[in-house]
Amino acid sequence: MKLYELLKPPFPYEPSTRAFWDDPYIAKNMLAFHLDPNEEAASRKLKTIHDSVAFMTDSYPPTSHRNVLDLGCGPGLYANLFEQAGYQVTGIDLSKSSIEYAQSVNPRVSYHVGNYLDLDAVEAYDLIVLIYCDFAVLKPTDRNLLLSKIHRALKKEGVFLFDVFTTSYVERLEPYQSWSHEKKDGFFSPKPHLLFSSRTRYPNFVFGEQYVLLEETGQSSSIHVWNQGFTPKMIDAELEGTGLKRCALYQDFTGNPYDPALDTIMVTVTKDKEEGVSL
Repeated sequence: MKLYELLKPPFPYEPSTRAFWDDPYIAKNMLAFHLDPNEEAASRKLKTIHDSVAFMTDSYPPTSHRNVLDLGCGPGLYANLFEQAGYQVTGIDLSKSSIEYAQSVNPRVSYHVGNYLDLDAVEAYDLIVLIYCDFAVLKPTDRNLLLSKIHRALKKEGVFLFDVFTTSYVERLEPYQSWSHEKKDGFFSPKPHLLFSSRTRYPNFVFGEQYVLLEETGQSSSIHVWNQGFTPKMIDAELEGTGLKRCALYQDFTGNPYDPALDTIMVTVTKDKEEGVSL
């Protein structure tokens, strides 16, 4: 394929041609970012993580919300703290290396390698969390599927917490294009390759980052990482018809007040007693 065709911006939520979230080599590098206490490339900074769990513990203590499900738990940075605070915790993540690390740190947490879109629990959890703006990494149909599964998995008084980027954050994002020569042991591949990186903004506050790898052999592959910005009204539209309703908004998981001019929104969601959902 010609380089011109390779570097065209993908259509919104176009899938990658190369594994990303569950690629063993990339997962090893991603784990290093997760475990760096001063880096926010994969997880929040360690202080923010501790402050977030403290806020959630105060708001939803284990005496009333004992069973916690951490979706996309990574190496267990939140799940471990939840368990130490007295919760019964389950964590799910695609990355085998992250789950193996998490299990080695705290075997008392029930960790599973898997895709949380395959969640099949029924009224099993008091509290479900999806942290670090992962909700809009999914395409809209998968988000709807996930919300239906979360509705099914929550107990009657259960709560779902997730964060997303704001539309004002997306409006501040600058599109870019760059390239580099990775001689070996790059983030995406241990083999020598050219790496072409770009960010593109799309309608409806969708943005995507594309990483095209061109190896010495001429073999090429493309990784696409998608996300989207939201307003409260857009969040309500996502929840419509899922049997879930929005209860409160914060800036983030530490409980700071919501400000639409800042980067993120944290949303608290419960089952809507007046609306069912088709499963």
